[in-house]
Amino acid sequence: MEKHCIGYLAAWDALYSCLVTHDYELDESGYCIEWIHNPDKLLVDLTEMTLALPLAKMK
Repeated sequence: MEKHCIGYLAAWDALYSCLVTHDYELDESGYCIEWIHNPDKLLVDLTEMTLALPLAKMK
C-alpha cells in the first residue's frame, strides 16, 4: 500500500479514536465530509484535506 494511502487511513483512524476517547459517537443521520483544499494540485503535489464527522454526545 502506498504511503499516502496509509497516512489517509491513519488520519481517519486518529479522528475516530479521538471521538471515542471523548465520549462521542457518530450521528448516523449525518454525513462524513472530506474537503480537499487544492484539488488542482492533488496529483502533482502535497495538499491539505479537512475531514469532518457528524457527532452526537453519548449519554
